[in-house]
Amino acid sequence: MSGEITEADVQRVNWVAITFAAMGGIGHGYVAHLIVENAVLTVLVAVAVGVGLYLFVPYALWMASLPDQAPAELVPQPGVLHRGATGLSLLVASIVVLSAGMVVESTAVPILFGVVCGAVLLFVLSYALDRPADVADAAT
Repeated sequence: MSGEITEADVQRVNWVAITFAAMGGIGHGYVAHLIVENAVLTVLVAVAVGVGLYLFVPYALWMASLPDQAPAELVPQPGVLHRGATGLSLLVASIVVLSAGMVVESTAVPILFGVVCGAVLLFVLSYALDRPADVADAAT
């Protein structure tokens, strides 16, 4: 991707994100089912990985290639969740849920651990990750 960003470039990145989300969600859901054999945790891990990848992959692709020309939906406004931070937080929270599910037989405890870890990580990453507008300002 060089030069001017076209609608085809945005659609291509969205299709890559959808593909990653579908494959990642299915794969992690299957592995979670093999490991914990708990339907609730399996579905939760699969959905969290799928949504996390769908949110994080476009952010990572645009920030790696052309941060100053990122689409408007990736540039968070004040009071709006940071898309990259939200996706990465969901990915890490799903790993925490799966890890806690291997140790604890309960369903509520791994979910609680995942929610707390995801919330803390979202708070930290929303300040730590670059926003596309910040990168563009730093480049000038």
